[in-house]
Formats: sequence, structure tokens, C-alpha cells
Amino acid sequence: MNIEKINTTPPPLTEKPETGLENVEKLSEIEAIEALEVLRNKKENEFLDIEQHNKVMDDTAKTAVEALTYAKDQIHSRREGSLKIETFSEAEGFKRLNPETESIAKHIESIKENAFEVGKGENASVVGYGEELEACYKFAKPLKEGKWRNLLREEARLHNKFFEKSQSLSEHNIGVPEPHYFLSYGNDEVLAMELLNAKSIEDILGGDGFVPEWLDIDQFFEDVENFLDLMHSSGLYHRDMHGGNILISQEDVLNDKKKSGYIIDFGSSKENIIGEDPYVTVWRGETFTTSKDHGKLFDLKNRLANLAKR
Repeated sequence: MNIEKINTTPPPLTEKPETGLENVEKLSEIEAIEALEVLRNKKENEFLDIEQHNKVMDDTAKTAVEALTYAKDQIHSRREGSLKIETFSEAEGFKRLNPETESIAKHIESIKENAFEVGKGENASVVGYGEELEACYKFAKPLKEGKWRNLLREEARLHNKFFEKSQSLSEHNIGVPEPHYFLSYGNDEVLAMELLNAKSIEDILGGDGFVPEWLDIDQFFEDVENFLDLMHSSGLYHRDMHGGNILISQEDVLNDKKKSGYIIDFGSSKENIIGEDPYVTVWRGETFTTSKDHGKLFDLKNRLANLAKR
């Protein structure tokens, strides 16, 4: 995963990009008919096709503008009931916010319209946003049948647990990107988090990124092992420790936080209960076993060391 950092403060949710439907009453009948058709064709608005709403829009409403206003009000009410926000860090402009659903809708739409890809996986995509990069945003994809990974809301909770624990280890060289907030609205689930100037080991081995001159590879992997041991002592297990989820700082000089690397992606993570096997999950009657956290580190260290020698 390619992650670049310029600033770590997420933009406030007070941003209000134009959506084109703020002043419905000013639309012509033809414009209102077209706008209503667009709304009704969106998958998330399928509920508008039930008889109750059809009757109002097609029979009761005297004009297309009136029908469009009704549709927008129904969408707004439905989204308002789905809105959930959990704030993890006291980002400037966010803690004081009493968000309204219309503002949230515009915020999400603005991210989607102006985003560029930072990374992607089978269950989520990560994007950057805006001209001045301040955070990255992880959007959940619909879960496919047979997948037992955490929903994004649970992933966000565990991500924050790992981050809080890592903060208590200020002298440690491995960190976790700071989570800012989790937002669920309509069909969208988003986790906003710190943007990092770092590359995954997988990227570096593939030629995208470099091994910094200051990096002691043996020490780095010892630090990763110690980090995992400390998490385990708190009952936290990552359970997906492959080369794409271990990042190495791309700073020319080790930064002020003195973090040589970071652990990301807590979609498979687990807060273990004493007496249970942390690497076993039972989902819909089936048992899934994940690889142990330390399992792939030795191979990754050797591959990275071989690359550094070239």
C-alpha cells in the first residue's frame, strides 16, 4: 500500500460542497423530472419504489418539483436514522461539531468526487482527498458471502485499541496510524485515519519504495516482534501480518516520532478472551484459522535483507 503524508489533521465535517439539488424549488419541471429519475435509479434509493412512495410521487404530487421535494425528504429521513459517528481523536473542528445529516452527505460526496486511490483490498478501498493531504479514508466494500472479516465499525474500534496501546509505548519504534473517526451514513462506512509517509514491505519488494539507509533490518523485525508481544499481553491479536500490512517509514531521516515502521489493517484483528485460541474464528458454523502473527516475519526479513544487499 502506498501511503504519503503531508498533514495528519482530518478535514472538519462542516465542509459543504455543492450537490446541485439544494434549491429544488428553482428547478424547471424538466430539470426536476430528470433529477427525480436520477434519484430513483440509485441503488441506495430503491426504497422509493415501494407503493406508498410511488403513490405520493406519481399521483398525489401535482408537479415534478413537488415529487422531487418529497423524494429528497424521504431520503434525508432515512439517512438521518442511519447516521453513526464515533470520534477517536480530538481533531480540530470536529469535536465541537454537532453534525447534521445534510452536511455529512455533502462531506462524503465531496470525498468521493475528489479522491485519489491510496490503496485497495478485497474488502475496502483507501483514498486520499483534497489538494493538501490531511488524512486517508477507508471505505468498506459490501461483504461477500463466505467472508468473516470484521465489519469496518469493529475494525475501527480495534484499530483504536491498538493505537491507544501503542501510545503507551512512546519509546517503541513501531506505531499505528492514528484513527480520527468512524462514520456510517446510508450505505457508506468510512474510517478516517492518519496519512503516513511510508511504504509496505510488499510495495518495497515490488520496486515501489526503498529501504532507508538508516534502517537496521534485524532491529526493525525485532521491534515488530516486540510490538506484537506487547499487543498480545493486552489480548490484542492482528491475525493478518503479511508484507502488505507492515509499513516502513520513507523519511530520509528518522522522524520526530522515531517510528521506523507501522502496522496497519485491523480487519482480521481480534480482542481475545482468556482460554480461547486467538487464531480461530467460528463464523456461520464454519471454523476459520488465521496465520499466527509472528509466522511470516522471518521470511519477510530475509527477503528484505536480500533486497538491501543488491
